Amino acid sequence: MNKKEIFVGIDIADHTIELLNITASEKKPVLNSKNRLKIESGVLEWGRIKDPKKLADILAKLFSNSKQSQGLKEHVVVSLPDSLVYVHIFHLPTHAKREREKLILKELQSVVPEKINNILYSYQIFLEEKDVVKGMLVAIPKDVVVEWFSFLKKNKINVEMLDIEPIALRRAIFYNKKNEKVCLLDIGAQSSSINILNKDRFYFSYNTHIAGDYFTRNISNKLGLNLEEAEDKKIKNGMNGVDDDINVVVQEGVDKIIVDLKNIIEVNDDQEHKLTKIILVGGASKTTGLVDYLQKHFEIPVELFSLDKSFKTDDIEYVEAFGLALRAMNNKDYANEPVILEKQITQKNNLFKILKKNEAEYLSNLDEHFDTSSVSPEVNFDKYNPDTKKTSRAIWLLVFLFVSIILLLGAFFFRENSRKSRQIENLKSSQNFVDVVQYKLQDLSIQVPVAVSATEYNKNRVRAKIFSDIILKIDLLNNQNNEDEIVQSSKERALKLVSSSEELYPLYIEKIDNKDELIYKWLILSDLDVKNMTIEKINTLNTDRIPYLFEGFNILSVEVTSNPNVYMMNVDVKVSSNQDLNI
Repeated sequence: MNKKEIFVGIDIADHTIELLNITASEKKPVLNSKNRLKIESGVLEWGRIKDPKKLADILAKLFSNSKQSQGLKEHVVVSLPDSLVYVHIFHLPTHAKREREKLILKELQSVVPEKINNILYSYQIFLEEKDVVKGMLVAIPKDVVVEWFSFLKKNKINVEMLDIEPIALRRAIFYNKKNEKVCLLDIGAQSSSINILNKDRFYFSYNTHIAGDYFTRNISNKLGLNLEEAEDKKIKNGMNGVDDDINVVVQEGVDKIIVDLKNIIEVNDDQEHKLTKIILVGGASKTTGLVDYLQKHFEIPVELFSLDKSFKTDDIEYVEAFGLALRAMNNKDYANEPVILEKQITQKNNLFKILKKNEAEYLSNLDEHFDTSSVSPEVNFDKYNPDTKKTSRAIWLLVFLFVSIILLLGAFFFRENSRKSRQIENLKSSQNFVDVVQYKLQDLSIQVPVAVSATEYNKNRVRAKIFSDIILKIDLLNNQNNEDEIVQSSKERALKLVSSSEELYPLYIEKIDNKDELIYKWLILSDLDVKNMTIEKINTLNTDRIPYLFEGFNILSVEVTSNPNVYMMNVDVKVSSNQDLNI
């Protein structure tokens, strides 16, 4: 390895971007420089690029402020906002390796609200035991990957791969540390994640919206402050400051995280692999008093993460960027970890040619728009053994002889049947024979549940996602837009987040009117998923098994439920049948 080579990690979030670069001395990372910039509102929204020119300017400034900036655009590993990335810990039944991709695709459909042809994914197997195979699956919408690689390439940044936030964090927290099972709590601005992991594997991964921005909004709403004032007071006061009102509001949010933490730790702690500590990372984890408050609720140590002393920086906001730079420096040691590569966008393979007929049909049924480029190229489906092929050829020979005999007999009976059929048709015509089954159109009202979080996905719910459009009221003071115009503008922003395999429900499903902001929630889903789930509901309710033809459907309304991650759709369905369906 060339001593002068520079390895760069770039951590991109909706509001901030961090760059950290290292050089390698005797295969050990040495900090070269680091830089952090804020991203103004409107440049990125939920990880999608909305203002490429401003983002390009921010990147240029990020690199120019770093030492030796000339050599920084090679050997770069990037992570995208976690709102774009799906992470799933799976447990599969034991299986032959050539069956694995089929099982992985099934897992994908259960956790990712995207069509197969718009998913790029990667996975890692942690453990193969007698009765279970455990691993980690990561996925990103294909159009997102295309957008980011194209943007970075246009700005002359040579990105080797898109890495995944929790994996980069694991790499960083275990660098030069002993292997132990820990709970990693990452409290960011828009979301928090709870991961149970050790140096080699993940046991559990969970995301929640309770994070820094959640605390700020609650302070704003309950104390009548604008968002800027609320953020400032949150940072200065923390959880144990002089303002008891701020303390209470922040504690209420943290208490919700504690409930999740306790439940997750209880499920994932066992005698054989005991949890040793809770480690905090993320910008909001620096909230004054947070570590002490959490420690009161747990017996195991709670600590704020700090990088290895030899690295000469303790800035927690660069932890993920350090993990990304480690991957760029030492790809070989981390080769088994799942990442997304640019070549996956265009890669093709002969999946359908290699699979058995029933396997190909299975995959086709997963998605009528299935795109083989979305399948990992590393998968090796075994050819069938020679003995099976010999048996197969013998069976096919017997089948051929049998079919030939049937065809000869069929030809004879066909001639005789045709003659009789003509006689019958003549008879029917002469007697004005009528035998027509009368089908009539019927309207059905069906309720279909919709899950908008991976934690709530199951086979009985349509998988979807929510876009929450936050509009600051101060931005509305300078224009005379009425509510219809505001809603239309919000809808247009939501439409920009809809991928090629999705649709936007035309009406917002929730409106939240806070002191300083309006929030419009939009539902993004697939009409094909709604149709399939509606048909399943009809088939379940159609206990008399009355034959029918599905003619179409219309979503009348979407209602909130007691579960914030599950909505209920009221669907009007039109079917044709020769008798009424009692539904």
